[in-house]
Amino acid sequence: MQKIMFDTKFGLEQAVLEGRKTMTRRLIGDKVLDEYYEYHDLASSLPVSTMSDSDFFLQYARYRVGETVAIAQSYSRIAFDLKGVTGRSFRMKYSDTMGWNNKMYVKAEEMVHHIKITDIKIERLQDISEEDCLKEGIKNYILGYGFDGWANKKGELKHCDTAKDAFAYLINKISGKGTWESNPWVFCYTFELIK
Repeated sequence: MQKIMFDTKFGLEQAVLEGRKTMTRRLIGDKVLDEYYEYHDLASSLPVSTMSDSDFFLQYARYRVGETVAIAQSYSRIAFDLKGVTGRSFRMKYSDTMGWNNKMYVKAEEMVHHIKITDIKIERLQDISEEDCLKEGIKNYILGYGFDGWANKKGELKHCDTAKDAFAYLINKISGKGTWESNPWVFCYTFELIK
């Protein structure tokens, strides 16, 4: 079983666990993009039809439709949620491991929450719809759109006029300044919480 990480700082992990976030976009890596451009150059010189951009990228998707994927959480977070004897034994087993406070080092088979991938599509980041922004965990507040854990330097919640503006801000915070503006290719995974 594989695992997937959702940002905790901006509340995306919690949004998944609450069933509010049912879609995630993951940047397509440089190695795959290099292969894509080589293939695209070669294919343009061939007289026969070739596979679509989407079909090319889908062969490199990390997750597959129908696959169950563990939601990575630190062992300390899981132990906090577990009660009684189960929680105590979990703490004893994992409290001295690197995964106690860092979900990067946890084992997928030890995770208690899972999602099931229901669809995968390929698109440019800026092609996201307003509807998909809401599936990504953007909230519609009375004063505008935003997301959990989003505050300015004074600790005040900031709001955007559209869900897309809020998502653009969020993706730049998570993936680095300028990510939205560069409009990269992304895998768009739709999923459902199953555990």
